Amino acid sequence: MTQEMVEKVTAFITRERQECKELLVFEHALSGVQVPAGTVETGEEFAEAVTREVWEETGYQGQIVRLLGEERQDLPDSQWAVLASAPLRELPKLDAVPVARDEVLGNSVRRGLVVRSEREEGDWLYIVLEDYNLEVEPPRMLRSIGGWIPRVLVSRSIHRTYFEMCLLDETPQRWEHFAEGRYTFHLYWQSLEAHPRLVNGQQQWLERFHEALMSSPIDDGFR
Repeated sequence: MTQEMVEKVTAFITRERQECKELLVFEHALSGVQVPAGTVETGEEFAEAVTREVWEETGYQGQIVRLLGEERQDLPDSQWAVLASAPLRELPKLDAVPVARDEVLGNSVRRGLVVRSEREEGDWLYIVLEDYNLEVEPPRMLRSIGGWIPRVLVSRSIHRTYFEMCLLDETPQRWEHFAEGRYTFHLYWQSLEAHPRLVNGQQQWLERFHEALMSSPIDDGFR
């Protein structure tokens, strides 16, 4: 098993309005309320990655205020993080045909995804790519597609780096942004003092850094 880890970044975008610290969040069509986050591309620096993610998910340029922290997450036995994009194949061999394409999920995995494995054969894993509605509890599976990928393309570890950021331009209180080539994100500012509710996982990140985010004033130029 490879020891390489998938690198991910998270942006807590803040601003001050009338002496109130606010956090920028967005509502995803299927995955609930989130903050910008994503996977570091090959050869990309963390600062470049988090700035890119902010642009892609908000439509605005961002600037790093400070590094909040970092952590390593070791996945359970049945889960793997994808190190490199690859097609799902019907059989465990490189010349096997790709599985039938799913309308939403496609027939490949991309770098950074966390997938579930069902079995292995030699240097291959049969993995399942799943799409969930995270706005219900417990999350409800909407669709799934499975296939074989080389085991060398996955890892059991994820390294996350967290940043506080600000936007370089003034924004509305609410706006929409078309992201990922298929989703319309509904973005809005929320009071940090009111403890915004994010999707599972991200909520734990916010709770970890909430006190630090509240205690540090920023100068975003628009007070």
